[in-house]
Amino acid sequence: MSQANIPVASVEAGDSQDWGTPRNSPSPTPEVGPSSTPRNRTRARTRGKGKSRARTRDVPDYSQPAVVRGVVTALQEQITEQSRSLLALERGIAQLIAAQTTGAARPPSDHPVQTGLGYPSEEPPLGSRITPLARPKTVATNPELTMSYRKTQLTEKITPLDDGQAPTFRQWKASILDRLEVNSDHYPTRRSRLALVWGTTAGRAREYLEPRYLSDSHPFLEAVEMIDLLSTFYLTGLESDEARTKFHDMFMGQKGHEGETFADFQARFLSKAIKGNVAESEWFFYMWQKITRQLRATTLG
Repeated sequence: MSQANIPVASVEAGDSQDWGTPRNSPSPTPEVGPSSTPRNRTRARTRGKGKSRARTRDVPDYSQPAVVRGVVTALQEQITEQSRSLLALERGIAQLIAAQTTGAARPPSDHPVQTGLGYPSEEPPLGSRITPLARPKTVATNPELTMSYRKTQLTEKITPLDDGQAPTFRQWKASILDRLEVNSDHYPTRRSRLALVWGTTAGRAREYLEPRYLSDSHPFLEAVEMIDLLSTFYLTGLESDEARTKFHDMFMGQKGHEGETFADFQARFLSKAIKGNVAESEWFFYMWQKITRQLRATTLG
């Protein structure tokens, strides 16, 4: 049977079941015009039913707990994945900015460093290069990356050693050893260390070093050899005994130290006691013997 011979009432009755209209409800008054023919109304209502059923199949039923849990889990996974991508992007940007702002030397081209953006930091894509306007004001840089290209600050200026008076050999030696240890990055080679010792000597000390420093057959191999050679000229091995003798001969207000304060005398006392290897348990006894009578009377009174 063709659609043209289907009664209007039967079509309307079939449609009323799908749309929730009772069977015995009166049929609507047909409209006058071409669109009110049975065939046109049947096509229009058939298309409407198809769209309604499609919408019903696409929309999830959120009244079911399982459906809600599935949606929440999917959203959490998306958020986690986006957070990881954002973190990798931030790390890559920080490394690029650190390399541009700190003046750090680039690594060799045959060992590119991965930045987390999918390309080596040496040649980023043109579209991803960061312009000065796009740089953030504060960027957390890697301390290990920046410090590895900066040299340490030099220790205090070393006064050249001459006759061993000012500075003494011990004072000069302490300054040299401090420089070689604290600023080792400035003297990575044997020649640089030898040049440091040679450059901080003058007069008599340089005369002691000159024969071997300029020799091709018996050169110095390390800076410590130069220091040891100088110690044979400036140290007699009796420094401790000499310092102890000077300690016993000293007293407050002696010739050359008239009018000195107790603080000045205490500094001299401790220096000679330490150099003379005087036991610390004897310091108070010797201090009491060496201060002036007036100071002892004031202390007892």
